[in-house]
Amino acid sequence: MPILTVIITLVIRNGKIMANKVINFHDVYDQAWFEKTLLILNKKYNLISIEKLEEFFYDNHKLHNSCLITIDDGDRTFYDVMFPILIKHKIPAILFVSPKITSNNENFWFQEIRQFDEIKLNRLISNSYKTDLSQYPNWAILKTLTIEDIWRIIGEYKMQNKNVAEKHFNINIEQLKEVHASKIVKIGAHTQNHPILQNESDEISKKEITDSIRNLEIILNDKVHYFAYPNGIPSLDFNQREVSFLKENGIKLAFSTESRDFSIVSRPFEIPRYGISLGSEVFIKAKLLLGRHWDTIKKLKTKSETRIRKEIRTKLSLE
Repeated sequence: MPILTVIITLVIRNGKIMANKVINFHDVYDQAWFEKTLLILNKKYNLISIEKLEEFFYDNHKLHNSCLITIDDGDRTFYDVMFPILIKHKIPAILFVSPKITSNNENFWFQEIRQFDEIKLNRLISNSYKTDLSQYPNWAILKTLTIEDIWRIIGEYKMQNKNVAEKHFNINIEQLKEVHASKIVKIGAHTQNHPILQNESDEISKKEITDSIRNLEIILNDKVHYFAYPNGIPSLDFNQREVSFLKENGIKLAFSTESRDFSIVSRPFEIPRYGISLGSEVFIKAKLLLGRHWDTIKKLKTKSETRIRKEIRTKLSLE
């Protein structure tokens, strides 16, 4: 029996879910799966609102075995698949969006390349940087670049491949306002263009953060106090520079994608989250029980994203 299967089996039999967690979703296409997953979480945890988490960090509000639901990006599947289930079960959550993407009915860069031929795109990037990058996935390569260079490559690909179909993946402005009006789902900022902030200059990083917060406040006619870092790996995707920009703009809580439980020693501008996107009930329970050890086990089989991107940066002489 594979060692991963043995570990998961032992954890399922013996473990108990007790720690505080934030669970993050992106795009979800199976409504029955999403509802079942939320019911699992609701059975194992006290599902809390973002306001309760803010009270935990700033007002000494005690939390035990609690869980906050977050959703990044504002993919159309949030409105079609997830939002109705959150409303049905009255489960609080927070959605992080880009006001620019939502207002202009645009795609994020990673959504745009979904329609691209993987081999053609990789060849274009390799030729552009005069480096053979064929061993690396395109998403990892692009995450080493500035947002300007990412869109330059996307533009070049479209010029070379005239038959690229146009498809929009995100919720629109009316849907965003409807979600905000529900009071069940809070809205937070997620930059304007979803850059890897650490790759950007001081000026661009600050503008991406500030504009997303201010423009979202105009759309919602409400203050925005919460933020999620694009991609969200601490030190690799953001650092204290971004934290200082958030504080300047009145943000109270900011979320990373570091896989671990949150506690009173966690930093309110680097709140960790576990990502869930698919899997059986056994898989989900195993991931919850293993907590931060899940990523350690994954590394037994595959390279971590951090390691892959650092290798690419070295090849491209970006260090």
